[in-house]
Amino acid sequence: MTPRRAARPLSWRWFLIFALLFCAQVLPRLTEDSPAGDEPIDIVNGLYDWRGDVATVDLHPPLAQALQALPLWVLGLRPPAGAQAQEYVARDLSFLFETHSKNWPTFFFFPRLVTCLFGLGIGFLLYRMSREESPAFMICALGFWAFDPAILAFSGLAMADVPMAFFFLLSVWFFHRSLEQGRGRLAGWAGLFGAMAVTCKFSAFFLLPVLACLEWAQWREGRSAFRRMFQRWGWGLGAALVWVILVYLPGTVVIPGHPWPLHFLFSDFQLMPILMRHPDYFLGKLVSGGQLGYYPLAFVLKTPLSLLVFLALAFALAAARKIQIPT
Repeated sequence: MTPRRAARPLSWRWFLIFALLFCAQVLPRLTEDSPAGDEPIDIVNGLYDWRGDVATVDLHPPLAQALQALPLWVLGLRPPAGAQAQEYVARDLSFLFETHSKNWPTFFFFPRLVTCLFGLGIGFLLYRMSREESPAFMICALGFWAFDPAILAFSGLAMADVPMAFFFLLSVWFFHRSLEQGRGRLAGWAGLFGAMAVTCKFSAFFLLPVLACLEWAQWREGRSAFRRMFQRWGWGLGAALVWVILVYLPGTVVIPGHPWPLHFLFSDFQLMPILMRHPDYFLGKLVSGGQLGYYPLAFVLKTPLSLLVFLALAFALAAARKIQIPT
């Protein structure tokens, strides 16, 4: 049994209803919540990104914070040029807490609003993916989106998680369409959006095994060929490479001593193993480095119980051959 196809695409009004429910929970927090996590530093770093300083902060790629800071740049809240890279934390906190302390509501509202729009974008993508299914199928998809605690929490903060998730999902969608339609250029769009996800947050590199699994499933069903596979991955990797170069090119121009834009991406990515050795408090103990067990535990804790129950039920029914889950 597979999800039933509706006779015609379901109305966009369904998405509007769930979008209003989503906004009712997120919009009040844009002005009411205190700064969280790295928000203050990320916002100011985003302003410096528009000056071409895309490599000062080596822990986060520049795209998400630059997009979130764009409204502030347009409003004229621009930092001075010439700050030293090694002093970026003091630079950012001084700019926000001393120079522009009276502009706090503006500084946090607009970047968070950008994140909220990306959160709405995730819901819209889910609507587009499910609108030709049965009404129950689409309502479940939109309901899990509009009431997911993690998505609601991060959609009200100027952090990279939600923009990365949006581009990640968009990349998977275009790659799947490329597999279905046999059009290599759609894979180019998948590569472009995948590179956007990576330049939001380095963990988006997990997109590569996801796409590889989709490709493998296509081979398993006997609906692929070497020529089409190389065409897809050629378009995708080519588009991704062009995007990464364009994103980091301003750093090559502004920051001396870095003649190749990809240097920034590779050098920052090399820091990830070092960060994995950072001490953590995990399962009641202080451990000397990152733990692989964190990932399944975080998934269980951050996923609503209702969705976990439905996932377990779906896999159990699929294993018993009661239902067939499409790729």
